[in-house]
Amino acid sequence: MKRYIAVSLLFPLLASCKSWFVPPGAVWPWSDEYVFCSSSTCDDQAVLMELAKAQRFCRQVNNYYEAGQYRLSSGQLAVRAVGAVAGLVVAPMASGSGQTIASNIAGAASASGTKIGDAYASTFSIKIRAEVDQAADAGFDRYASSQSNHQKIAAALNMARDCATSSAKAEIEMLKAVSQ
Repeated sequence: MKRYIAVSLLFPLLASCKSWFVPPGAVWPWSDEYVFCSSSTCDDQAVLMELAKAQRFCRQVNNYYEAGQYRLSSGQLAVRAVGAVAGLVVAPMASGSGQTIASNIAGAASASGTKIGDAYASTFSIKIRAEVDQAADAGFDRYASSQSNHQKIAAALNMARDCATSSAKAEIEMLKAVSQ
């Protein structure tokens, strides 16, 4: 009986680990009320700080997709491992309703196994991360070629926006590739 309680407690523990399964998202570095260089001229230090914020944001976006793929794979492995233990160890040793419960756990874990979409998940994650990197590189190029500090700040802000929306570009390209 103690074994069944231990196994039945495992699933709520996994469900309560949402923070482990869901990676932290990127945090937009500027508030809605933020004023970019309120004076007529911006000094070089202020411009570099805005560039650093944009680059940090782009890295957070990239980390989000990288961590999400890793956690998805690890979470699926954990569920499958619990199902294997329930089906191969607990069910044969149990009897009656305990055997039924262990078999159902094994079946549920098996049913949550690889879907056709999972085969593309890794490729999709890599594509999104590549788009984020391209957005950051293109944004830095625009920043470097800007003439005034105001233009450089605009380039840094646009870099962060492009990093934030680059996943949509990757999704569109992947949908086009799948539909052809």
